[in-house]
Amino acid sequence: MFDQVKEWSKTNPSRDTSVVPIEIRLKSDTGGDTVDVVNGPAGLVFTPLDPPGPVSFYLWHTDPLYRGGTLTLRRTILRETLVQMAKLIETECKGHRWQRTKVLEQLAAQQTSAVSPQQDTHELDEALCFVLDFQKVILDDIHKKVLHFPKDLKSWNKDMPVWTTGLGSRCLYHLPGEKHIKAGFGSWLTTQEADGWRIRWPIEDAKLEDLKKRGAELRISPTVDKPKKEDWATVVGRAETITYLLKEFS
Repeated sequence: MFDQVKEWSKTNPSRDTSVVPIEIRLKSDTGGDTVDVVNGPAGLVFTPLDPPGPVSFYLWHTDPLYRGGTLTLRRTILRETLVQMAKLIETECKGHRWQRTKVLEQLAAQQTSAVSPQQDTHELDEALCFVLDFQKVILDDIHKKVLHFPKDLKSWNKDMPVWTTGLGSRCLYHLPGEKHIKAGFGSWLTTQEADGWRIRWPIEDAKLEDLKKRGAELRISPTVDKPKKEDWATVVGRAETITYLLKEFS
């Protein structure tokens, strides 16, 4: 299992493929084809995940045996994977900005996630995306926030999968037909912002004059009177990130 996980983290064979879709569908009351149930936030379909958690979320997308297995089998695979994932994080996350202790604590807590799923697994989410090469969107529908890992949206790219879940990775969110939001991700993200979802856009770190110049090139400026450097850093960071995402995921 460990060798398989480590190999996936390097080669990503699942980037352009997926396991067989399994989703909630309703039979049409007119006797025709079944129809998708758009029962999640942001126009997405909700599929429950059991056991819940970030590692289970990854296995669901990449391991057909895990996805198609009984709950008992999934728990066995998950338990074995958690042990090997701890070793992978210990070696692969050295020298990076995350606190490995906190990452490993959140990983260990996945053993009991079926009883009490963690809500805040941000460090673990960031680490898993790094070592396993995928991109993750978490919809906090209570506070109407869009969380994303990696946190730097300018590092996102179309060659890696984009998978969506809720807080604590308790479910899967996807488009009808179990399509993911990667195609047109930039447009999808700005649409959610227009619909009232909060997104943490990158804030640019640059000198004020440089920020003003870049803002002029983008034809944007802060809406406040007498804008300060942080105001320019915010609007430029948002605009440049949106421009990048629209081009990358076009």
